[in-house]
Amino acid sequence: MSSAGSKVWFTTLTIAACVIALAVGFGLVKSDAHRQMFPMKHMVIQSRFDHISAEQIHAAGQKHVSGGFFAVDLTSLRKEIGTLPWVARVEVRKRWPDTVIVRVHERKVLAHWADLDRENPTDVLVDVNGDAFEVEGADAIRGLPRLSSPSAARASLVTFYTASAQSLRGLGLHLVALRFSKRGSLTATLSDGSKIRLGIEQHGERWDRMVKNLPTLLSQNLGKRMIELDLRYTNGMAARFEDVLAPEATSPEFAPPMPAMVRQRERSAVAMSDANAHARSLATP
Repeated sequence: MSSAGSKVWFTTLTIAACVIALAVGFGLVKSDAHRQMFPMKHMVIQSRFDHISAEQIHAAGQKHVSGGFFAVDLTSLRKEIGTLPWVARVEVRKRWPDTVIVRVHERKVLAHWADLDRENPTDVLVDVNGDAFEVEGADAIRGLPRLSSPSAARASLVTFYTASAQSLRGLGLHLVALRFSKRGSLTATLSDGSKIRLGIEQHGERWDRMVKNLPTLLSQNLGKRMIELDLRYTNGMAARFEDVLAPEATSPEFAPPMPAMVRQRERSAVAMSDANAHARSLATP
């Protein structure tokens, strides 16, 4: 190739390189400018909540809406707000030309829960979906049942609690505690203080048998308080009661201090069968 041809070829390559560089640079500038167009001015929160505030949501999401309309990363924004303790689910969308719409679904707390896998279980909360979460001051929240189990059994325990608590409503009782031990033994505590022992198997079947026969059992022991009900039998149950003798009535004008109630304990075994009881066992996943 001649010297003149080489110079032409070199000049052509140089011009092409300059054009490419200019095009790339222009594209980058245009891209950056494009991302800054239509700056976001508003974050609208369309939610009602009890345990979190609009200020917390704004603070968590503000850094993700500082650019223009096209620069907002909705995935990052949703994840950031989702880290707030009481948040169960977050929905986000953009509204032209300068607004982000945020909808927050708050957790529906079900109970206190203690993780028996820990040497010193801390008091955390569990929601209706069986998800555990920690919040400041959880131990001060009153009026919630207390559940305890190994971590792997938490979801199953929540399911059992929900169904069992519902079945007690017609009896005027509430399920205030449920413990599923590491060896699989299930014990419930009712609102009257009585303990219900369901053993390590056939939890659902035994519970159904108790609910069906408890009204009869209590009516046969009027004036007594049930202390414990042992359901660890194939076709029956053993109940332990204590007599509660009220003090004699006195005139309302002069009422001496009420003496301590006299309690006498007795144990009664009641054998009952239920051929229609269905199996609903609590199994560790």
